[in-house]
Amino acid sequence: MSTPFTARYDRASNRIEFCFTGSWDRETMDSWNRTFNSLVAQARRGFTILADLSAYPPQSPEISAGHEKHMKHALAAGMSRAAMVVPGALSGLQMKRLAGGAGINPVVSYVDSRHDGLRQLAA
Repeated sequence: MSTPFTARYDRASNRIEFCFTGSWDRETMDSWNRTFNSLVAQARRGFTILADLSAYPPQSPEISAGHEKHMKHALAAGMSRAAMVVPGALSGLQMKRLAGGAGINPVVSYVDSRHDGLRQLAA
């Protein structure tokens, strides 16, 4: 079974990067919560996020609510910009809705590839 997420903080670029896959349950969200909070605690104000959601289908309302909470937390902790790789239309719509609810749409770019995401964050 594959890991439902990978994540890291790059101190040199002050960027959190993560990749989500599959359908999540409560246990996965709890694990992500611990990981995400740890990454944000390491980051300096002005940090950016690059999220690869290209293999991440729309999730249940419970999981979606957890992601919205994390988006709010990132913004409050000093995130300056984010780029989300969301090539699937349905997943993209879900992430845009969650980002809108979290109030982060003004600082988020929705892109088709990691390369495009890095370019958006550098702009």
